Amino acid sequence: MLLPYKLLARYLDHETQCKALIFGQAALIDRYPNEEEREQIRAEYAFLRHKHSLEPINSSLWKRLRTRPASFPECRLQQLTDLLRSGRWSLSAVLSVRTAQELHTLLAPLSSKSANSIGINVLLPFAYAHGQVHEGKEIEPYLSMLATLPAENNKITRLFSKAGIKD
Repeated sequence: MLLPYKLLARYLDHETQCKALIFGQAALIDRYPNEEEREQIRAEYAFLRHKHSLEPINSSLWKRLRTRPASFPECRLQQLTDLLRSGRWSLSAVLSVRTAQELHTLLAPLSSKSANSIGINVLLPFAYAHGQVHEGKEIEPYLSMLATLPAENNKITRLFSKAGIKD
């Protein structure tokens, strides 16, 4: 089951409950990085799950093979939790980003490389889709910003380069 943002938003001011919802719905409480907090989060999730009739996803959906520890799902979920709780993350904040510098400010806890990657793969496609759905929203600033971000360097982009397709 999904975790409705409206439900999560009600708990953003409560760190343990926010973590319980995110890690619980992801079925990753057992892999929560901080062992001291794990049982508290487990108990909180049991309460919230019953209260809101939540059903977590199947934990077998998470793939960890060939993933570096810094990119494990539980690490990314912790980063998401911190980002959501920071107060800087909102629809209006995402849609107001117009430059690479603003993107880095929005994603301040992350490295420049990670911020660029999230901008390319998440924020800009989201902003573009939002502009398409809500007619009249200008998408040109997002395309301009995309052109200023450095291209990713991964297996897929290297295959494109080998094929003669350049950024």
